[in-house]
Amino acid sequence: MISQMDPMDFTRRSKYKEPIQHGNAFFPFSTHETDIRLREGKTFHTFFMNGANFGGLVGLGQEPPLYFHCHRELELFWVCKGMARISIENEEIQVSKGDVVLIRPDRIHGSNDCLKEDLIYRTILFSYEFVGSMENDVIRQNYIDPLFSVTTGSYIFLTSEQQDCERLFHLLNDAYSVYENGGKGFELLLKARILEFFYEVVKCGKISQTPEQTDARIGSFMKDINHYITKNYTNRIELGDAAKHVSMSKGYFCRYFKHAFHMTFHEYLTNIRLREAENLVRTTHLGMEEIAFRTGFSNSNYFTVSFKKHYHMIPTKYRSEVNL
Repeated sequence: MISQMDPMDFTRRSKYKEPIQHGNAFFPFSTHETDIRLREGKTFHTFFMNGANFGGLVGLGQEPPLYFHCHRELELFWVCKGMARISIENEEIQVSKGDVVLIRPDRIHGSNDCLKEDLIYRTILFSYEFVGSMENDVIRQNYIDPLFSVTTGSYIFLTSEQQDCERLFHLLNDAYSVYENGGKGFELLLKARILEFFYEVVKCGKISQTPEQTDARIGSFMKDINHYITKNYTNRIELGDAAKHVSMSKGYFCRYFKHAFHMTFHEYLTNIRLREAENLVRTTHLGMEEIAFRTGFSNSNYFTVSFKKHYHMIPTKYRSEVNL
């Protein structure tokens, strides 16, 4: 069953969409830490993103600990010090040191709490591609898809008082440290820690082990449309062309595609083009206009903007950095 979002609800979520790129096309993962200290009626916020200090913000005691936003990534949120009230889709919960919250994609969450003590919390965000797979196998059906599903609850709340939650808390801090420290092969260890976290959550009975009702055609659809896109991405592909290829209306195709791939058709197409473009930037001496043309971008300016959004630098700088 594919859920359909009400147009008004879609507009509301668009308003709160977070304008931040979490990771990049090859590694859709990011970490954040917010450290809030209360001194003489003021709040001193310090922000860390992917291990880097992004500076601070001084407020007069009224700055919210977490602005309201949503994003397509799954979020793991845990409190390292203090307590606060946060809202997720109009439900309010109080979180304190040791608590862990798993917030599903596209759920609006934030906090307007007036803090009475210092607060430190961390988050890990990653998209479906980080843990999902193209194959509609038992792991995806039983464990991964329910985490990202739009038909299930907005969040999973694991309090520090629950059995095994201390283990979850330490796993997340360990994953955070693995990402910060980097090193050869750290991506493998990081993914292992996240999957181990999911295992512990399943063991606690917080994720159903019963497969969701799955459209029998979904695996075939994913392979068919992926083959179509990879074969034709160098040309101009309209959404209507792709929908026609699988004999669907545009509206139904959009909903079915999002359900299958956990991103829009346009996002998926752009990712495929960027991955091929990155390879050409890194391994050839072709000019950017030629690369844009070969990978299906309408012009070099649009290619440069899209590339920078995913890889955090323009393609010419990217080429010089990787070829040092």
